[in-house]
Amino acid sequence: MDQRPVIKRLKKYTESKSLKELKAQLYSEAGYSLSATVDLAKVTKLTFNISSDGYRPVAETEERVPRRIQDITAILRKAINLRYFSWKAETERKYSFGYISEELKDLQEAFTSLQRLKTLKIENYLFHPSFFLKPPDSVQNLILNCLGSTEWWNDFSACPLTNVIDLRFHRPLLSGNSYSNELRGFLGNDDNLFPDTIKIEKIAVRNLETFLCPSEAVPQELGFHILKGNPKLKPEYKLELSNGEAKRFVKKHYNRFKSNWGLSKSYLEDLYIRHYLNNPDPMTELEAIEMYCQMCFMGEIENGYVTSWDNASKRATDIGERCKADLEERFPNYIKYGIHHYTLEFMKGLDDVDDDEFKKECIRLYEEDDDRGRKYFIAKSLAGEPLSAMVNKFRRAFDSLRKKIVKDVAEDIFKGSDTDEKTLMSSWIERAMAQLQDFGVNKLSLEDVTGETPHGDETTGD
Repeated sequence: MDQRPVIKRLKKYTESKSLKELKAQLYSEAGYSLSATVDLAKVTKLTFNISSDGYRPVAETEERVPRRIQDITAILRKAINLRYFSWKAETERKYSFGYISEELKDLQEAFTSLQRLKTLKIENYLFHPSFFLKPPDSVQNLILNCLGSTEWWNDFSACPLTNVIDLRFHRPLLSGNSYSNELRGFLGNDDNLFPDTIKIEKIAVRNLETFLCPSEAVPQELGFHILKGNPKLKPEYKLELSNGEAKRFVKKHYNRFKSNWGLSKSYLEDLYIRHYLNNPDPMTELEAIEMYCQMCFMGEIENGYVTSWDNASKRATDIGERCKADLEERFPNYIKYGIHHYTLEFMKGLDDVDDDEFKKECIRLYEEDDDRGRKYFIAKSLAGEPLSAMVNKFRRAFDSLRKKIVKDVAEDIFKGSDTDEKTLMSSWIERAMAQLQDFGVNKLSLEDVTGETPHGDETTGD
């Protein structure tokens, strides 16, 4: 059936009506021009939902995308009364940004001229994931569900979105791997394909009242910058952002120290062994925990103690392994002790030593006290289990406070207060220590390294 007469009558009808008499809303699944169907000046709502096979054919394959952009640009230049525009398109074709850059400039100009547009919605990408469409100044509601490259995010961050008061990032339908695969065909090998790892320094938008972002396919700092730069945010959105930022902030620093817990225990063991060899009366659990916190938590923040100990231990171990064959027959217990000794000396700033110096020092230590190596091994073996139990007790107290810490940090962020890593961790440690004190503190169950019963069996606490 020939539909041309119907289309012609529809076009003529829409032309005969004023904008007050007729406001058209169009939903299109095809990319060809709509100007033959209706008077585009009467269209106030336009939705494109174009599938990969919905494009009209073009004779030359290489002209398809530029021609398609030209079609959409022509429509927008005539649809001068648009209040709402929505775009969703799927395509299996991948091409470089430069291939369509000139056509996209014209498309941007067409959008800029839509001074009655109030709502703009873009899903997936508008012809290319590096093309950020700057909304007209009239836009108040911006809805994005975008596959965005680093360039897209840089352009978004720099755009003031002058009159946008409602900004929403919807959750992409794609998984993380599918997301990166979708971008890969458009971007170069050196481009970042994972938006949550893209770094942004600031956000230019300043007038938001509403902000929703259930999507994880955004830079991690997005919420922080939105929160800091938009004082007009309604309380419910500000609170949601504060909670999200608090969780991210606490998780970041918790994970940093969680990754150091194994090294921290080994470092504390070295410190405790040195203390124990010089003073057989063991410290209380609380004293050992305080040393653990001061040296392994706060010391790492301020001076990198745990990292320094790890590097020093590796240096000392390398030397000890090279000298092992020459020393283990005559001085079997002094190689490990020598590694322990030089690890702590390296941490104090001692320059590197050669193999001969290491051997001579082990022999000197033996001659000074031929029982030192045995005492070291006894102290090390006796310290291991109690120290592990003590560290685990502290970790349980520390972990149990995490939700409360997140809540407190969220309240500080909501009020506009800044929280740094040092303040966070010192407060967290202090509260964990207080929780341990409520249960009483006992002496560590270590025997004197001489084999005699220690005089520290008594308990301390409440």
